[in-house]
Amino acid sequence: MVREKVLVIRFNSIGDIVLTSPVIQCLHDNNYEVHYICKKTYKPLLVHNPHVAQIWTLDENVNPIIENLKKEKYKYVVDLHNNLRSSRVKRALSTKSLTFEKHPIKNILLTQLNIKLYDEAHVVERFLDVIRPICDNIKTALPQLWLSDKEKSDVDNIELPEEFLSISVGAAYRNKQIPESKIIQVVNQLDIHVVLLGGKEDEAKAKRIAAKTDDRVINMTGKLNILQSAELIRRSLAILSGDTGLMHIAAALAKPIVAMYGSTHPTLGYTPYTSSHVPHYIIQNDQISCRPCTKQGGNSCPKGHFKCMHDIKTEDIIEKIKSLV
Repeated sequence: MVREKVLVIRFNSIGDIVLTSPVIQCLHDNNYEVHYICKKTYKPLLVHNPHVAQIWTLDENVNPIIENLKKEKYKYVVDLHNNLRSSRVKRALSTKSLTFEKHPIKNILLTQLNIKLYDEAHVVERFLDVIRPICDNIKTALPQLWLSDKEKSDVDNIELPEEFLSISVGAAYRNKQIPESKIIQVVNQLDIHVVLLGGKEDEAKAKRIAAKTDDRVINMTGKLNILQSAELIRRSLAILSGDTGLMHIAAALAKPIVAMYGSTHPTLGYTPYTSSHVPHYIIQNDQISCRPCTKQGGNSCPKGHFKCMHDIKTEDIIEKIKSLV
């Protein structure tokens, strides 16, 4: 049976692309040939996915690949990004499209006026709703991330303890990051090896953390690519993370999670989406009325105190971690 081609659009980011994997699987299971377009940085998240037939990448401008996309003669375009760039692709291809619905007014009311209309459905479920018109059979699928033998071999070459906790040091936005003082307090009260994960932009923060802890801390920030980091998470007992892409990777790998939410909030629909058999905890400060102050995270606290993270009790974090490791 010849599969009709579908182009899925999600340009970024780590968490969002991982969370589109159930859509990819459902399209494949409904006999579509899935093509995917994203920014080059995020291609590794898709390269080992057996349900993706073709990956198209761009830097910022979609124009260089438009003519090649036209040649594919897609039956449908599934736009899971819904921005000006994805609209440019849809106009150029002139085919039937299905588009992820955003709720900007609801988000503004919640983050700026603290008016909560209703809890947002999880984004995985909202992504799946987009393809219901073209799929006869949609099963609730969990996010997945596929790793290759190369990632496993790469991590085999790293000297690691037999058991360890992963900690995500950074995040795309500062207000999603766990404060370094909080990480230091947590690490110094745990009797377990800890591996710090993050990009090159997190190296300075991780060095300061390592300097104020002991030799049980292994600093891997800036030393691993995203799939190597994922393989290291897969080998860990659990992960402590903010509302980050590494948190969603851990969920896709069915790893226990302690997730700290600061300026964002679970009501926005971006919690760890994982099996009920995989334990995860969400820790947040419910004693202040100014959160969520943003949907994305932001890089500075509008009120200047960042109490949403700083006032979370260290002992609560320790308790949850100890229950997992």
